[in-house]
Amino acid sequence: MDEIDRVQAASEVYQEAAMRSHLNRRRLEPLPEGATGDRRKCINCKEIIPAARIEANPKAVRCIGCQKKVELGEIDE
Repeated sequence: MDEIDRVQAASEVYQEAAMRSHLNRRRLEPLPEGATGDRRKCINCKEIIPAARIEANPKAVRCIGCQKKVELGEIDE
């Protein structure tokens, strides 16, 4: 095993450990009100928040549309 192989192996071990840590943190975080497993509802419009948004922001409580409206001041936080 040459130096490049050792570095690559170490990198793979690190990435795997980081992913496990991330998944464990997500399991420990309490779900916001209206959440049911991975199918979380927006607290404003009550539509299901897309899984990609929850994955990108595990603490998301609004869909992207409603979050933009909050940021623009169109609806109250």
